[in-house]
Amino acid sequence: MAKKIRNFAAILAVSAVVGTILLVLVFLLPVGPMRKNVEKSVGDMLKTGDEIPEDAFSQYLWKNRETYTDAIMVQNAIERLSDKNAYEHAMWMYHYDLEEDVWTPEDSLKSFCESHENVNNMYLHIYARYWHGYLLYLKPLLLLFSWQHVVWLELAVQIALMIWVLVTAIQKQNAGVAVVTLGSFLFMKPVLVLVSLTMSVCWILTLLAVEYMLLHHDRLHEKGQYPEFFLIVGILTSYFDFLTYPIVTLGIPLCCYFLLERDRLWNNIKRLTGFSVSWAIGYAGMWAAKWVIADLTLHTGTIKDAIWSIIGRTEAIGGRPRMNGGGLCHRTESSGISGLYWNCCRSAGSDSDRNACDDNRHGQMEGNICTAGSRSTYSCNSLRLDHCSTTSFSIACEIYLPNFKCCSGCGYHFYRFDVKQAKKQ
Repeated sequence: MAKKIRNFAAILAVSAVVGTILLVLVFLLPVGPMRKNVEKSVGDMLKTGDEIPEDAFSQYLWKNRETYTDAIMVQNAIERLSDKNAYEHAMWMYHYDLEEDVWTPEDSLKSFCESHENVNNMYLHIYARYWHGYLLYLKPLLLLFSWQHVVWLELAVQIALMIWVLVTAIQKQNAGVAVVTLGSFLFMKPVLVLVSLTMSVCWILTLLAVEYMLLHHDRLHEKGQYPEFFLIVGILTSYFDFLTYPIVTLGIPLCCYFLLERDRLWNNIKRLTGFSVSWAIGYAGMWAAKWVIADLTLHTGTIKDAIWSIIGRTEAIGGRPRMNGGGLCHRTESSGISGLYWNCCRSAGSDSDRNACDDNRHGQMEGNICTAGSRSTYSCNSLRLDHCSTTSFSIACEIYLPNFKCCSGCGYHFYRFDVKQAKKQ
């Protein structure tokens, strides 16, 4: 057991360090040619309404394509801030959007491609919680090919991998592995997976894992290396996937293992549990490593941001998710004063309430006015602790780091944003 723990710790540490270095290196690539290649096909890849052909297949294809997240991935690949270095880009993952409170990736990418030298009408966001490891291959590919050609290339890779798994399974006289793997694919919206940059990641990782098991099962089993194998699969999933359907990289390989190695029920249950734990340690450990590295080196506040995101995605107040529609936090910048500016926080009240909140700006480091609907107004006056309270309850909102603000009021949890750079005038 002690040896396994050391192996796991070493693999996780090396993976985090190598993953960071590779991201930094890929951000050293020139983005000019990438932008030109994206511009060539952005219109074809983000068709809407009357632009979509009327035939049934095209309508089905465009209805099921994951253009929202694909657009985020592509824009992340071509972003470059002149005053930020490669390491800051790799950790912060800067991203311009037309909106400050919600994401509009398709329209934002079109606008970015049309005038990427002028982003005055856009807001700077960050996406630091994820590794965004897909950039390791997406950036080099966009350096050489258009976005559309990259999609076709990924389609060809997926088909080739499926054929490889089928042929290898037949050669190993275990066609059941191919049936389970390829049969599962039919229940995964195959067209969507094949033509989506986002949705293809976990499927490609699954195919590679199954192929490796077919080729090296005897060695992995005899040397007891399957725990490390599933740990690495979890690490790769955490690194490359943009939080789509990661569990498939565990489920399908597990099914294939029990087809390759038949044993008594109790032994299978123990292995099922052990391999699942190994995968989970790899997945969660690698993800947490990004938060730790970013926080320790750049003080990004990613750990607390990630924790609040988890809370917001799993809790609700009044039937509304805390982080998705429960409240908005408006980012402002006061003229004539340098440094950081806190936000004007508002609940999901009326337009007049929001406007009143926006008008009550303090151009000081102390903070801005916090409002909650039409009930009352609160003043957030401390650099260390903000207080937003009503007659019914009180919430203290800690400012975790100089770059972030957390503010709550009237039962809603609000986003924290990077306020170093707001909308440019």
